[in-house]
Amino acid sequence: RDADSLDHLHRALALAEQIGDSANQAHTHHILARAWEQQNDDRQALRHADHALRLFQTIDNAVWQAQALNAVGWYRARLGRYAEARVACEAALSLHREHAYEDGVAGTLDSLGYIAHHEGAHATALHHYGQALKLYQERGNSYGAADTLDRIGVIHRELGQVKQARASWASSL
Repeated sequence: RDADSLDHLHRALALAEQIGDSANQAHTHHILARAWEQQNDDRQALRHADHALRLFQTIDNAVWQAQALNAVGWYRARLGRYAEARVACEAALSLHREHAYEDGVAGTLDSLGYIAHHEGAHATALHHYGQALKLYQERGNSYGAADTLDRIGVIHRELGQVKQARASWASSL
């Protein structure tokens, strides 16, 4: 029920704007970005992620800013804007590490792995993915671990390492 969810989110955004609640506006834009990603509209997702970042930058919460930076980087990467994506994700990683937000570190390392993979830097991608996977597993985040293992499998397949690809995908399952 994508249309219903977008309708609810836009109504929530309008209410947050009406009362001047920047935090809820930012969070709603962040969720709208994810909703548009699920509908395979990365341009709309990036538009909302950019808006969320601008709002989060006015709020004194570095972790929220870092999450928004990672989202901006992720959507830029999905649109093939890898250099810009890396800059945003590296800034996010620095903030997440500075504030010891390990879930954010893992997610951002995964984004950096995606960027490196799509730039053809397989060793760098596997390094980032490996770090992300370790953090996901330490934190019991099976969803994040499964996603990262799937991406690792893709790289191994591209490198002709069928046995490693199958092992990654089996672990992902």
